[in-house]
Amino acid sequence: MPAITTVPHEIVLEITKSAALKDSIALLTTCKALYELYEARPFWMDQVLRLKQRLNPLLPYHVGSRAIEELKSVARNSSIFETAIRREEIRLSYHGQLETHMSADYWDVKIVPGGRWLITLSAEIETQEVPTEFHPVLRAWCIAPPVPNSPLCVASLELRPNFMPLELCLQPGNSASDLLVLVNCFLSTAPSQGSYLQVLHIDMADEYPHFTLLADHQTDRFCSGMGVEGQNLVATFSNQGRNFSEALIWDWRRDEKVSVQTPNAAGLLWFMAVSRDLITAWNSNTRCIEVHEPSPSGAYERVRNHAPRSTPHEHDGETHSGQSIVPTVIESWNSSRDLDQVALAHLEEETLRIDMENLGAGRIKFTSYPKDNTYMQDPHDVSSPYGNEHEVPSDCVRTASGHLLDLSFSGRLTLYLAPEGGSEVGECISYGVYDTNPNDTTADGLVSDRRIAFICPFSGIVGSISETGHLFIWQLGL
Repeated sequence: MPAITTVPHEIVLEITKSAALKDSIALLTTCKALYELYEARPFWMDQVLRLKQRLNPLLPYHVGSRAIEELKSVARNSSIFETAIRREEIRLSYHGQLETHMSADYWDVKIVPGGRWLITLSAEIETQEVPTEFHPVLRAWCIAPPVPNSPLCVASLELRPNFMPLELCLQPGNSASDLLVLVNCFLSTAPSQGSYLQVLHIDMADEYPHFTLLADHQTDRFCSGMGVEGQNLVATFSNQGRNFSEALIWDWRRDEKVSVQTPNAAGLLWFMAVSRDLITAWNSNTRCIEVHEPSPSGAYERVRNHAPRSTPHEHDGETHSGQSIVPTVIESWNSSRDLDQVALAHLEEETLRIDMENLGAGRIKFTSYPKDNTYMQDPHDVSSPYGNEHEVPSDCVRTASGHLLDLSFSGRLTLYLAPEGGSEVGECISYGVYDTNPNDTTADGLVSDRRIAFICPFSGIVGSISETGHLFIWQLGL
């Protein structure tokens, strides 16, 4: 068998494209002949381009213009990030206040993949003796290292009055620096009677970035959730006390809207993925995934179930000690190309990772993780599908290696390791990262000021913003 050193360098580089970075580095540092590849630009360019393809960061520069040492740093960040989380190596690198000329309550925050900017959604009021009404405000902040004494607000826009902010969703635009921002607000005087959806654009490479409204839509009911699937904005609506779910599919580019509704079910349904041809939902009673397709009459009908082996396919009529917590669906970044969906569902004794190919039209795989974190159930109402608001993460992210990572309001960081091979049982690592003191906690030990978390696997940043605008940023092993 010929030695690896006799293999053409072009073939060796092709081999490293399909291997993990640490394995590629181990290979190229075994001898002097291969070490030349390790120190050459093509290898590190390939690694950065692979990382960009997986995480699609929004960067203010072209990767090809970077020096080789910077390419090395960028390529290593995500690997160091994952290793540091496993070893619980986390340090607070910045703590400051988001400064505005108005008093602000922060409702949602998203970090732009790449780690240079934050987008915040807040309710703000002029700081004056005679208070006026709150206004929803959208802001973009630069947090690129080194973080200044106070993060710089590079763009702001006051949204429609008489509405209160609820949530944000980000998507890449048409160019490398374009960002789409989707906003969900609700009617402040009567939340159940209407919500306001907006799609805005901002070019982060502009010298003076600004938000531009592309499309908007007002509903006559409260929109309980919002997401992006393919080219569409999908808004879901609350139907308390009813065993069916409703959603609006809005192609905002063409201003085409389609309403869909699941049939009555033996349990409460939560949308996982929605399109005109398919509805994938989690049944909190039978603990399974239901796939619904439109019938000739136009109504959606259940065509198949997918259930984990640890969960019975059909409900036996007995009452569970507590409902499963509403599944956390990862927000798809670059959803127009990535139609595979991932979600976490927290049951009483386990957490399920649910991988769905093609929004549920393809293969659906379950991975079970041990759940010692029973703190997720609401101690005052164990049957609540919403769980404990301090401990149930509102979203989670996927790392470059396919692991899932989330951070709860109380500061518990949990890493769900990607299943290996055909394994149906996974491993998770969970620990607290907030340094709290008696003045920062309630009587039961929870963080008193709700913190909204954000995570960027590309840059190795974990952070949170409190409702009052305190910003915390941790760097992991970098």
